[in-house]
Amino acid sequence: MVRDRWRTDGLFRLGVVLVGLVVGAAAFAPWPAPHDPWIGDRQNAYVVEPGGRFVLGTDTQGRDVVSRVLFGVLVGVISQSVAVTLRYSWGWWRATTKGGWAAW
Repeated sequence: MVRDRWRTDGLFRLGVVLVGLVVGAAAFAPWPAPHDPWIGDRQNAYVVEPGGRFVLGTDTQGRDVVSRVLFGVLVGVISQSVAVTLRYSWGWWRATTKGGWAAW
């Protein structure tokens, strides 16, 4: 079913590729991040325009925006994975313990 959809649906392929890129960027966030996302340089890089050393520029603390976005994606993917895992675990527990009772 997925193979058939992969062959025929271009938007499905695009969605799978985009989700793969986001998860890949989150999984490997420390490597492609050009600078430390928590340490800023307020003297030399205070609100630098995009381009050159900082692709998307810096914030008011002198921190690289690209690095902060990559690490933000990492935090988002981890938190959503934990939330989905907990929710499915809770649902599985409810279904196995409550579903077999006659009074339910």
